[in-house]
Amino acid sequence: MSTNSVHKTILEEFVAANITFDPDRFLPYLNTEYVVVSASWQKEDFYDFFSKMLCCAQERVVGDMYPKIIKSNLDDFTYEYNFYDQTHLYSLITFELKFLDDKIYFEIYPF
Repeated sequence: MSTNSVHKTILEEFVAANITFDPDRFLPYLNTEYVVVSASWQKEDFYDFFSKMLCCAQERVVGDMYPKIIKSNLDDFTYEYNFYDQTHLYSLITFELKFLDDKIYFEIYPF
């Protein structure tokens, strides 16, 4: 399986985990060598925080959640994955993903 194919699957499951509020769906992909979390996290800590953020979002969501992906102004490798619902003006959850070499670097914003 090519790296692009692996990345596509990881991203599909990541988005699905967010919009269905099911962090377990992303866990097998988080534990691969293709996924790196920021230096301040271990993968287990990232997963715990991710799970709690999804739980909080599920309590506040109105209607369905959907992703809005924005290319960062920082460089050509970084994107913001923002998840919105039908009524809130601001995203319920925001992630920064950086694509370097064959890895996807995940950063989650706490607020």
